[in-house]
Amino acid sequence: RPGFDVVAEAVKLEAKMKDVDVIITGEGSLDAQTLQGKTPAGVARLARKLGKRVFAIVGRASEDRQVQEIFDGVYELTRPSMSEQENMARAAEFLRKKARELAKKLSRR
Repeated sequence: RPGFDVVAEAVKLEAKMKDVDVIITGEGSLDAQTLQGKTPAGVARLARKLGKRVFAIVGRASEDRQVQEIFDGVYELTRPSMSEQENMARAAEFLRKKARELAKKLSRR
């Protein structure tokens, strides 16, 4: 049984998710491996089962359509024009900006 399922059951995640409007999850790297039992994919599938919108804020995301399609939106922090060191050093700043961007999008609905 996938680790996500064990933890989700232990913390009664499905029951908690029933009472929310939107779900936001995160990951360092969103890629094909995400679909093979990583937490963001489990969260997204559970959100879909419950009819909830689900968004991911990630360090980097692949262009893999299967990965992108399980979310209503993917917000990538990494700036391709910057070095990995600079991206890491400014991760908190980029996270705040992407979270603000997502909040604005959600407030327009």
